[in-house]
Amino acid sequence: MATNEEDDRLPSFHEIVKRFSLFSAAATCNPQVGPGGSLRCRCQGCTDWYAFVEGCSPLSKEVQYEVLTEEHVHGLANYLLLQAAEYRLPVMKVLEVGAGSGRLNFHLNRLLNRLSRDSKDFVVHVTASDNGERGLNGPNVNVEDAVKAISQENPHLVMVSWMPMGVDWTASMRATDSVLEYILIGEMDDGICGDPWLTWGSRFPGDESSSDTSSHDNGCLNSKLTYELHESRSCSNYGPGKAAVMIETENPSGDKESGDESSSQSIDGISTQPLRPYEADGWVRIELEHLSKFQICRTDERWSTYRHSHTVSFRRLPMN
Repeated sequence: MATNEEDDRLPSFHEIVKRFSLFSAAATCNPQVGPGGSLRCRCQGCTDWYAFVEGCSPLSKEVQYEVLTEEHVHGLANYLLLQAAEYRLPVMKVLEVGAGSGRLNFHLNRLLNRLSRDSKDFVVHVTASDNGERGLNGPNVNVEDAVKAISQENPHLVMVSWMPMGVDWTASMRATDSVLEYILIGEMDDGICGDPWLTWGSRFPGDESSSDTSSHDNGCLNSKLTYELHESRSCSNYGPGKAAVMIETENPSGDKESGDESSSQSIDGISTQPLRPYEADGWVRIELEHLSKFQICRTDERWSTYRHSHTVSFRRLPMN
């Protein structure tokens, strides 16, 4: 890992947006439907963007799922220190699983070392692990299975950036007594990170509806789920943090869609809707909007204003 300060400097969110004309180039792009049904534009601007995230550009030598920005990583480092204070942990142990090359871990630790010297009251140590299957694990990344690392390291907080599609590590996080919180970075709900139901609770078992027919308004990826935002006592110190509780609703006409297994049902006025896995385990979901707004990822397109990557916190609720 390079140590030159200039080489290690992360680009700002606005630098990346400006360089590649992200989220604003619809007039110059001509996206076409590909063989797999995906949209792809072959203009020079989009070709340069695809090369950048694939690590085939003079500006990037590594495949990027999350394009690290200065604002997002600085905000995440500050958030971790705030959480150490919130949990009254003089030394908070953070574990990043699926860390790949360890680039996020490298930048976080460098910032946290600097911030901890200034605060002196709380210290955050971030360790990284990856199973090494992709050959990306860097020199500061422990080669270890995610579930095994969680159970053996006994961290206070777990992070994962772009959990593999169809895989869920969050059950192990919630089952580990030491873990007070975990943070998921990447596409949420019906996106390509984790399992829609087990990880995010965005679909009910047996609901095979695809995200192609889902509404993307306000980040809600299921047309039958709406977000009800509640101020959370545990986020009062963090400004924009709000607990997002997904409430199933009927469609605007008031009729249930035929054949929908996940439609809300009740017996004697009591809902029989199943609890989402994280709810059943006594956890609450909170999107960290002040961090999400500075994120850029490989599935973002120049010709679309839709933003795909988010930072979402799941916190253990206190026992009554």
